[in-house]
Amino acid sequence: MPKRGVAPKRRHQLLEAAFDCIAQKGYGNFSLKEVADKATLSKGIIHYYFKNKGELLIMVLDRLTNSLDNLVNEKANQARTPPGRIRAIFDGSFEAASEREPFFQVLLDFCSQATKNKEIKDITAGLYARYRRLTQKILEDGIQHGVFKELDVQGVSTAIVGMVIGISFQYMLDEEAFSLPKVQKICEELILSYLSADSA
Repeated sequence: MPKRGVAPKRRHQLLEAAFDCIAQKGYGNFSLKEVADKATLSKGIIHYYFKNKGELLIMVLDRLTNSLDNLVNEKANQARTPPGRIRAIFDGSFEAASEREPFFQVLLDFCSQATKNKEIKDITAGLYARYRRLTQKILEDGIQHGVFKELDVQGVSTAIVGMVIGISFQYMLDEEAFSLPKVQKICEELILSYLSADSA
């Protein structure tokens, strides 16, 4: 049994190693021994922390989606106005796409399994749902304060999330195809122009 305080460190090592394996080889194309080797731990210790490879993969996805949640929420909370918080959603998401290169690569790999694995489907669907709820709250706040016009909050939040995730995946697949900062600016201008109370 690991010493007290060692367990969280070991789990972190294994999750980081599994993330790297997925980024390098793809979902399911690596062994637990490769995870252990990358974490510089014995293969046997993996089964102390995770029942099997499937549970390890689910924990990697859960950690991945929580990390994106935290990044986007932190950016949004730092902004002081509804328009600033809308910009923060794009900023946080595109930061993950550009500065944390394997992030959306691994997420896309998991998404490709969502139709075959209910746990993966539920976790990825939960990520989209949390994105929409955050965006809806910002839109409702903007409407309440007269900054945004009256609109279909659910529909617009879904469109914004689709724009953010879709562009992030495009950039991950072909980062030479376009300038992400320029596209981010276009997205923000399009959305904020549409949302503006002055455009009602």
